Amino acid sequence: MKTKLHLMLLLAWCLLIAAPAHALYNCNVTPAAIGAAYDPLAASSKVLQSSVTVSCLRAAGDSATLDFVLTAGNGANSTGQGNYARLGTQTASYDLYRDSMCATRWRDTGNNTYFQGPLNFAGALSASMTFDFWACIPGGQTGLAAGTYADLVAVTLTYGNTNKTQQSATASFSVAISTPAQCVISTPPGMVDLGVYVAFAGATTGNTTFGVTCTSYLSYTLALDANFGVMAGLNYALSVPAGGVGTGMQQLLSITGNIPAGQAGQCGTGTCSGTNTHTLTLTY
Repeated sequence: MKTKLHLMLLLAWCLLIAAPAHALYNCNVTPAAIGAAYDPLAASSKVLQSSVTVSCLRAAGDSATLDFVLTAGNGANSTGQGNYARLGTQTASYDLYRDSMCATRWRDTGNNTYFQGPLNFAGALSASMTFDFWACIPGGQTGLAAGTYADLVAVTLTYGNTNKTQQSATASFSVAISTPAQCVISTPPGMVDLGVYVAFAGATTGNTTFGVTCTSYLSYTLALDANFGVMAGLNYALSVPAGGVGTGMQQLLSITGNIPAGQAGQCGTGTCSGTNTHTLTLTY
């Protein structure tokens, strides 16, 4: 009996060390937030692009490919299949899609409209995949109060190959829809005073500030009718920021100008002055 027991223990020990060790894959999902300025009077849909990234680690003995499924929920304010961003008691409708034409919704496994793998490690111990997705806000949602409508959408990553334990990871991204889409020059620019210029001497500079107030997330551009001019025979240049993105608050910006050094000018007396008028255009 002692001999048999010893052999059985030895066999069990051999089986234990012969079995290969496999670590579970370790994955996470990172979706990007969505922010949009929306005009309720616009007839066409507002379409915004975003992305979500799947990143995974594996052990050296694990398979170099990993199956996964990536699904999106209906958000925190949904009462059915649709997504809604909320401001107080009002909601703005939107939805998530896997294409820019807003034809294939990004949903759950029940609707079979999800992103999926496999993820290929290509011999490495880490790998990632990024998918583009789109938020589509239907046009014509009239009657929405001014403000920012918010939602929070959960994304679920389920992964694991056949005969392996299924694992999951979740993350959420925010959705913000600001309305109405408006943009104004809230503080007009003053005069760009280029100072006293001495012929053939150094350059002079000057600037003036102005304010732009735009709906949050609304992109705008700025332009002058001309960035160069001549006064009293002196060439000068003007510059203004190309544009920006609204925050809902006034943004202070500057127009700057300079007269390059070394110019003679055209002045028939000891001193002379000149003015020109330029037009600043805000487009959104």
